[in-house]
Amino acid sequence: MELTATKVLNIVRLNTSVHPSSVCLEGIGFDFWTYNIDGKWIFRFPTHHVVAEALNFEREFTRELSISVPIPHIEFYIAYPIGFHLPIVGYHRLSGSSLKNFQYAKVSTSVLSKQLGKVLSEIHSTIPDFKKIVSHPFLKPTIEPQEFQLLKGKISESELGFVKGVIKQSETLQLSDPKVLVHGDLSAENILVNETVKLTGILDWTNRQLGNRAYDFVGLWMWGGEKFVDEVLEHYEFELSPAEKSILPAWGLITFIGRFTRELEEGREFKKHYLYRLFRDRIQELARLA
Repeated sequence: MELTATKVLNIVRLNTSVHPSSVCLEGIGFDFWTYNIDGKWIFRFPTHHVVAEALNFEREFTRELSISVPIPHIEFYIAYPIGFHLPIVGYHRLSGSSLKNFQYAKVSTSVLSKQLGKVLSEIHSTIPDFKKIVSHPFLKPTIEPQEFQLLKGKISESELGFVKGVIKQSETLQLSDPKVLVHGDLSAENILVNETVKLTGILDWTNRQLGNRAYDFVGLWMWGGEKFVDEVLEHYEFELSPAEKSILPAWGLITFIGRFTRELEEGREFKKHYLYRLFRDRIQELARLA
């Protein structure tokens, strides 16, 4: 179903008490179309049934989660909206902009790393209601051979070989099995900061799950590399094992490639994606450390 600005405005008008006058596409992800309404509201339209089924659980979960940074609290949950075939949700827009708009090397992260260390400690020490938390079992990131095939000719053979080597080497790592509450998608897109790069919110709890705490450091590694992860760990209440720290690059590279695969499958040029710059930065850092 094609969602135009006019359709989104009409759907919000017909299904809520909001009387919108403007709409702006905030983002298109694998799971949602996200729209900014009047600069005050965020409405999420799921792209498939699997995600739609989890929205009500997300609403209940975020009502009960208590951490020291704002998170979206779903105020509108419309199970059978007029004008759309899946449930939709809406919540007040949080202040700040996405961390993806900032480059690690060009900003001070001293306050942000302290805040993230505290927040991750709070999340990972939360004892959740199992029924509200588990939308799917924890699965460590993996990659399919055809995803490597898609990258052929898109990056150099040496880069592709290096990436394969990092991922292959990680397969020998033995992880402990601490099943804690994890955000599940703590990427730069879902971290909100103000103009001085101080944390103002954490978005998108759709992928919350019980899993290995190292998983919540993958997105931090993708954005700022090992140095940024170490900064956050200085303020983190728990301790990652050597194996958990060592597996972050492999999980990060797998996540990069998964995102690029979707870009290519949908006919977009992934080299124009901001993640491509981060991908190259992380490869170069790993090569220097090797």
